[in-house]
Amino acid sequence: MPDPDALVGAVRRARAAGGIRCAWWSPCPDNLSGTIARAATVSRLAEAARELDLVVVPE
Repeated sequence: MPDPDALVGAVRRARAAGGIRCAWWSPCPDNLSGTIARAATVSRLAEAARELDLVVVPE
């Protein structure tokens, strides 16, 4: 799971540079480490997706 604030910053920078980011792919549990995100992290990521009008694609 990405850091919610890092995701927001990355999407905003991409959009400011002319790139259009409209989807976020979300592996859970994390494919590399097998860890599961805390509920607070998932909740903040959902808020960020709403704020940025992103489609979340869960795995």
